[in-house]
Amino acid sequence: GESVLSGHMKDKWRIRYDKKLLFADCLSLEGNLQDQLSAPALLAGSKSCASFVYVGEDAEELARYISPHLNDTTSISGLSQQGPLVVMRFLAEDAQSMRTDIITILTELLAKFMPGSATDSADLLPRVWSC
Repeated sequence: GESVLSGHMKDKWRIRYDKKLLFADCLSLEGNLQDQLSAPALLAGSKSCASFVYVGEDAEELARYISPHLNDTTSISGLSQQGPLVVMRFLAEDAQSMRTDIITILTELLAKFMPGSATDSADLLPRVWSC
């Protein structure tokens, strides 16, 4: 695998719902990325991370349904839900195990909340993950 030693990265999300700011997240790193990412408050040494955000009136039901499934992942995973917002995060030692966990979770969600929708992993994940 590849290792990035230094660089600059900024990731900023803003999600509005009903004309109000519902979710804001910002990660900004510069310089020695390896040291910063190994800090417990960031990736704690994990090599892969992913965030998923869902907004909808059925957020509480979705969170209640999927939360127990996160215990079965090999990734370090967590879920927060408040009002119409659900945030899931995954950390893993490698991208492949995290990818497998995410496919499992998304397949569970689609089967429950969107029966008949695509469940092929090629249709569930961003194309760049298939490279």
